[in-house]
Formats: sequence, C-alpha cells, structure tokens
Amino acid sequence: MVYPEVEQRNMDIGAQLASVQQLVAQTFAQLGASAPIIRTILLKDRFFAGHKFRCGALQAVWWTGKDVIEFHDQGGKLLTAIPLEAGETKKAA
Repeated sequence: MVYPEVEQRNMDIGAQLASVQQLVAQTFAQLGASAPIIRTILLKDRFFAGHKFRCGALQAVWWTGKDVIEFHDQGGKLLTAIPLEAGETKKAA
C-alpha cells in the first residue's frame, strides 16, 4: 500500500532535486565548465548528508539542512555560494 503523503513527499523531493540540478548546471556553465555533471550522494555516519556535483575540475556541494549550494574549484577554494529559494528548501522538509 502506498500512502498519499509519502508519494507526495517523494514527488516534492524529486522536483526539488531537478530544480537544484538545473541551477547547478547553469552555474557550472557560467563558471566555464563544460564537462558532463556527475552527482554523488554524500553520507555521514552511514546517513544521507547531501549531494556533490562534479563538472570537470569544479564541484558543488549541497548539504542536508543547508539553504545554499557552494561551488569550489579543484583546490577547494570557494568560488561562489548560491542561496536556494525558501520554496525549494521547504519542499523537502
């Protein structure tokens, strides 16, 4: 049996992730990266902790509970941090 509230939450999370992936792709392009984007799930103590996106020498990190995506160069230097809209972060709450 599938509970409607669980199904709705899963759809909301999927929509939020799609929106974040689009933002990440646009920002990588603005930063000059053109390689394919690879998404990795981040774990901490075997629990979901966030997402990491790689594109060439650049990477973006979106930690669970944070309303910002941080973009870093190959050396780890912060290039930019983009806050997420309140509506995007509340969808996964």
